[in-house]
Amino acid sequence: MARSSDTQGSLRNAIKKAPNGKMSVATQKFVSELEKRNGHGSPKEINAWMKSYTACFRNISAAEGEEMIWLMFNPNGGYDSQ
Repeated sequence: MARSSDTQGSLRNAIKKAPNGKMSVATQKFVSELEKRNGHGSPKEINAWMKSYTACFRNISAAEGEEMIWLMFNPNGGYDSQ
């Protein structure tokens, strides 16, 4: 994985905000944003990082595999509405 600042910046740039306010991150988008910062990470590494270092994202993927969709939620109840 890349440096912490590159990884966190890539995560911020990979977040997609839906019209209803829900925010999500696709593994492949995160990988491409990380590559723009000269960082490297496989989808497997990105998913492991998301599981370990983010508390407000949950995997909502319908299919098995490494291409996951992560949805931001509010841990105090409900989904984040920012």
